[in-house]
Amino acid sequence: MRLYLCLASLLFASLLACSDQRSTKSSQQMTVLTFPKGIYEQGCGIDSDEGTDKRLLYYFDGDCALCFGKVKTIERLAAEELGHVKLVFIARTSKTDMFRQNALNAKIISCIQIDSLGYFEQINPDKTYLDQMAVLDNENGILIEGNLINDLEVRSSFKKALK
Repeated sequence: MRLYLCLASLLFASLLACSDQRSTKSSQQMTVLTFPKGIYEQGCGIDSDEGTDKRLLYYFDGDCALCFGKVKTIERLAAEELGHVKLVFIARTSKTDMFRQNALNAKIISCIQIDSLGYFEQINPDKTYLDQMAVLDNENGILIEGNLINDLEVRSSFKKALK
């Protein structure tokens, strides 16, 4: 009888612990990004939603040739797999002339914001997003983040979040 009472108490205590964990997860605040006014705009507003309330953000090193390849891959994935999504590319670079030439050479068709002074990282100090991708809601809250290029599970999660 004591054994059953002890097991019942342990089961009750573990249920309470699980319930506490679930409530903690749901009460956590979503990370919201701020887009600084100091980013040089090339005729594409970061905050315009163009018919969608979700956006795909890629913040990358504008001096990195591999990162240009990722931009091209994201453009292709958006067209082939992700559906209508606003792509938000932000390049951190201090070499803006060289960056523009590299973007032309890579035949990137999407608009890329140039962050020549690192404002994006300065204004979002709790997270470093260099070479990171995220799905944002219409209030710049991060719905999901990860590398959708190399990880098929993450890509599937991005697709779901963008629907």
